[in-house]
Amino acid sequence: MVLEDQGWRCLQAANGAAGLALLRELEMLPSLILLDLTMPVMSGWEFRRAQMEDARLAPIPTYVLTAVGDVRAASLALEPERNLRKPIDLGLLLELASRHVPVPGRPLANAARAPR
Repeated sequence: MVLEDQGWRCLQAANGAAGLALLRELEMLPSLILLDLTMPVMSGWEFRRAQMEDARLAPIPTYVLTAVGDVRAASLALEPERNLRKPIDLGLLLELASRHVPVPGRPLANAARAPR
């Protein structure tokens, strides 16, 4: 809702399997994926592995979201663009998202990679 309030168009899925199916149906892929590691049916871990194995989906920048104690260690093997610990700092999320996704009426923010 926060991203949509800022003018971004967002798609969502209840679990990793639904998210993967949705992405594979899209003609125009998203500019960014926000991925929760803890989901039913197909976890974020399983989703990310499948995403990385799909040549079309692998290049999409992915931010891993988790409440796990050491978020960096928890997602290191997933090679995310960025790790974000829950609860999410909404200001940071907006800043990071603006590096990948243009907001209508605003230029992209500096696209330099942020430290993980």
